[in-house]
Amino acid sequence: MRILPKQDLLVKAIITVLFLFCKVLTIYNFLTSVSLRSLFFLDFLF
Repeated sequence: MRILPKQDLLVKAIITVLFLFCKVLTIYNFLTSVSLRSLFFLDFLF
């Protein structure tokens, strides 16, 4: 089966979107964990 150029572009676009989505999720998880940690730390201080 020969992949058409249009299909190839679509596949590349999907991969790029998934990659960006994973990156955003990782950053979001990191930020939420950091904020939660700082909240726990503040809770511990006061």
